[in-house]
Amino acid sequence: MKKATANLFLDTRKESSNNKYPVKLTIYFRPDKKRYGIGIDLTKDEWEKLNGKRLKDEQLKEKKIKLTALTDKANKVLEGLKVFSFISFEREFFNASAGNTETSIEYWFNDYIRILNGQDRIGTRISYKTTLNSLESYQSKLKLTDITKEFLMEYETYMISLGKSQSTIGIYLRNLRAIINVAIKKGILTRDEYPFNGYQIPTARNIKKSLSDAELQTLLNYKPELKAHILAHDFWVLSYLCSGMNFTDILHLIPNNIDGNFLSFIRQKTKRTKKRDLRPIKIPLHPRAKEIIEKWKNKDVTAVFLFPILEP
Repeated sequence: MKKATANLFLDTRKESSNNKYPVKLTIYFRPDKKRYGIGIDLTKDEWEKLNGKRLKDEQLKEKKIKLTALTDKANKVLEGLKVFSFISFEREFFNASAGNTETSIEYWFNDYIRILNGQDRIGTRISYKTTLNSLESYQSKLKLTDITKEFLMEYETYMISLGKSQSTIGIYLRNLRAIINVAIKKGILTRDEYPFNGYQIPTARNIKKSLSDAELQTLLNYKPELKAHILAHDFWVLSYLCSGMNFTDILHLIPNNIDGNFLSFIRQKTKRTKKRDLRPIKIPLHPRAKEIIEKWKNKDVTAVFLFPILEP
């Protein structure tokens, strides 16, 4: 079984004043380690003397006593932890408060939301923000270590009491699971602290219902009057005629995606998840689809997108 250890380290990578360097407490939990500043700086010569057999300098003796006490305290904390994690060590050793940013659920959600925002994954970003709001409404100032199997079961019961669907509960819990996995990957939690062991996320059965020929014909023949309704209807018909093309992909089309009687494009989702051998989807354009494209396409020939919905 892996065991965490504590020792001291003179960090010579960054020199402070008077040719001194910070002494750091190093916690090893193979293959990971973290170093913590403890407010003591030493020169290289002082460090060697402090670790020598005959130490005569009284000031260095005082520092050695303090450093030994800190190391003993760290080892005592490590011995008392049933399951090691850097978070649990920090909480015991530094008496970290519940609001510590590195331990808070809010910190980890917001950090991931920032990444999603940078990737323009707006829908996913909103989903994670909604999940965070739900968790905070259930219990404020949540820490990573608060998420246990018991917490998940109680949170699920709370969501049911609010009338949330199984689909919604499943989405929120999968988002939370993703955040926990990020924390484990970065060494903040250990696999032994994984709260989803033995807990099953609720799933709703997706029952797909196809339209009858008559219903489909009614939709295709529908003549809306308001401009917004006409636009929405036309884009739905365009999606249908282009093999159920995703609306995100429709809005990201550029003029060069039209090649005569064919539409050729790479899915936005595929661009994010697949880096090699990206193959475009090629769809023959139905005459009505070509009419809709001509009707709504950008009149500005310098525009980036085929349709004047998104801006670069």
